[in-house]
Amino acid sequence: MKVFTGLLAIFLIAILVSGTALSAKMPKGVLLDMPDEIAMKYYGEVPQYERFAEQIAERASRAFTGDTLKLLVVLLDWSNRPGTYSQAVFDSLILSRDVYPGGSVADFFHESSYGNLTITGQVFDWYNAGVYDPYFDFESMLWELDPIIDYSQFDGNGDGIVDAIAFIRSGTGQEDTGDDMDIWSHAVIYPSGWEQGPFDGVLVGQWFTAPEERPLRSETCPSYILMEDTLCRIHVICHELTHDLGMPDLYDYDEKLNTDTYSTPNDANDHPMVDWSLMGYGGYGLLAYGYSTPAHHCSWIKMH
Repeated sequence: MKVFTGLLAIFLIAILVSGTALSAKMPKGVLLDMPDEIAMKYYGEVPQYERFAEQIAERASRAFTGDTLKLLVVLLDWSNRPGTYSQAVFDSLILSRDVYPGGSVADFFHESSYGNLTITGQVFDWYNAGVYDPYFDFESMLWELDPIIDYSQFDGNGDGIVDAIAFIRSGTGQEDTGDDMDIWSHAVIYPSGWEQGPFDGVLVGQWFTAPEERPLRSETCPSYILMEDTLCRIHVICHELTHDLGMPDLYDYDEKLNTDTYSTPNDANDHPMVDWSLMGYGGYGLLAYGYSTPAHHCSWIKMH
């Protein structure tokens, strides 16, 4: 018994040290917003962006062009990481119009698109995904949820591809807390021909995950995280949803976590848009923690 216990302890330590033993499988698509060093721990490999460059260019050429986007929102929690806020709270945060303080996700896209894009959809109540794993495989949920979700109801422009899927996960995001036990928010875009499914007669071409909560920060020193969490703002959801519209990130992934070099010209960590665009760091508010709403899309994105 002592030998077994000792071997089990060694096995668990090896998993914790390696950081990849529990990694999810890298999706057959382009991974966005996750720094390479985080992706290595999460998926066990660094994304090969050039592998799908041609297919992604083709995918972008047929990005969402309708006037009403139907967003599928799934609230995900775990038995040892339960959700805190209700389905109704997220319905208001994401899909309401002209009632949520500071503006909902739907309000943001209506305003930024000058009234040309309407966000509708449905928020599915908390789905228990078992025991929490910081290397959780969100892609697998597409099949697990198929019996309870009619994916065909979320194809707003009728192109045979679900417009957008948001997995709102319980707890906070690693991009905000720096805690390895939190999951880093990210999006996955599948190249043409690599979409997942079909489910209910449609394909899934993209999905993203964002956190339920954010840590409160000191008003006098915003970089200091207090020991209390609260409901997330719309920043990360709006940023990731913009990827589903075919838009890229407007910041370097190289040395992304090294904030000391943000203002160093022509280095590996250039951030020319900084917080002045949702697809710079405006979606995360890293340099403007106090803002309740994210920056607009920049003029280049609005033109497209």
